[in-house]
Amino acid sequence: MPRVSIIVPTYNRPHLLERALCSIMQQTFRDFEVIVVNDAGCSVENHVRKFKAFSIKTINLTANGGSSIARNKAIECASGKYIAYLDDDDIFYPNIFRAFILPLNQLRVILSIRNVRMCLKMLVAKLLPRLRGFPAVSSKPH
Repeated sequence: MPRVSIIVPTYNRPHLLERALCSIMQQTFRDFEVIVVNDAGCSVENHVRKFKAFSIKTINLTANGGSSIARNKAIECASGKYIAYLDDDDIFYPNIFRAFILPLNQLRVILSIRNVRMCLKMLVAKLLPRLRGFPAVSSKPH
């Protein structure tokens, strides 16, 4: 069982999906699985196939239901201890899971990482030294 299931919903943005998958494949922490959910958009098979060195599960939905439906469908297939979400227009920094997962194993809590931002205030004090230099990255305008 992988420690992290990385869920990547996508809809009609295969060029951005490749960039997101590249950022996953550059992780220094390798105990993960990747689940790409195509939310009834254009085919992404050729783009996912470029990463054949890694095992990537692909789920093709037949009707567009939005990112929440896509994420929930992927969670049903996920086998990791932790769930991480990465939108197709975002990227992960290479050490993000090493910075988050190793301390989590010591603290024995479950955490969902979304867009590289921590959601639990109680972990900030413990993880802040490890987070320096890992700002959230998004191609979306702020």
